[in-house]
Amino acid sequence: RRGGGGMGGMGGMGGMPFGMGGMGGPSVFSFGADDDGDEELPGMFGAAHGAHRGRRNHAQHQEEAAENIKRKLPVSLEELYSGFQKKLKVTKKIQDASGSVTTASNIITIDGRPGWKAGVKVTFAGAGDELNGRPAQDLTFIIEEKPHPVFKREGDDLVAQVKVPLVDALCGYRLGLTGIDKKQIVQTVPRVTPAMELTLPGEGMPRKAGGRGNLRIKFDVEFPTASLSDKQKEELRRILK
Repeated sequence: RRGGGGMGGMGGMGGMPFGMGGMGGPSVFSFGADDDGDEELPGMFGAAHGAHRGRRNHAQHQEEAAENIKRKLPVSLEELYSGFQKKLKVTKKIQDASGSVTTASNIITIDGRPGWKAGVKVTFAGAGDELNGRPAQDLTFIIEEKPHPVFKREGDDLVAQVKVPLVDALCGYRLGLTGIDKKQIVQTVPRVTPAMELTLPGEGMPRKAGGRGNLRIKFDVEFPTASLSDKQKEELRRILK
């Protein structure tokens, strides 16, 4: 890899060992306007640093592009719903003309807006290592959605799988669920059929154009495991005819 291995303080990124959260203070950086997945949002600090770097190295590295170091940033579904702020301490290596290497640490801040999706990229130009006379590396964080125990995201919608006992499916089911916004959702469903889906408008994720997607409840009817006696079967047939 170019640039002598890259990002001195970023090893083991999966566990975020370099100081995330708990640092307080206002946001230091702001980001671009496009929230769709796979879009790249430059940080203000990164852009300024990159411009300075470009002036400094223009003559020597006019045609040499900076290496881009990419790291995943795991974010919970709740954070993607409400928005979030992550403060990360990044330590970079800097090599001078004599070959000596020193390190410098910076705090970078990622402000995630409500409704961001997995795949959104936030880039800090020039925030990485400066080694072997090459341009300082760019550092890109890629938003990664953590699995949720209840909801699965599909675009701006949320999907929840709910198991319903057969007796409740036949006699009526009272749905009780805590939404992504912590609001209690209570619905009475008179009858549940196999593969039935209930759509609750406006209970999903924030939309870029405003409003929220839907919450879709998919029902899975569970049949009893106990065997029925002949008398019970006969009575059941009579009732269900």
